[in-house]
Amino acid sequence: MRQLYHLPVSFNSRRVWIALLEKGLDFQLVSLNLDGVSRIKSLVRETFGTTKLTRN
Repeated sequence: MRQLYHLPVSFNSRRVWIALLEKGLDFQLVSLNLDGVSRIKSLVRETFGTTKLTRN
């Protein structure tokens, strides 16, 4: 199942969310917390400087 990492205030993640809904694809929302700096750093390390929005 796909995972969509998002911030509630992010317009870009909302656009991806709407696109996934329109296409009827299964996904799970994973809300990122701005207090969890270590989690965000690990996401950046995984993607060599860019944050993944989806993960299969």
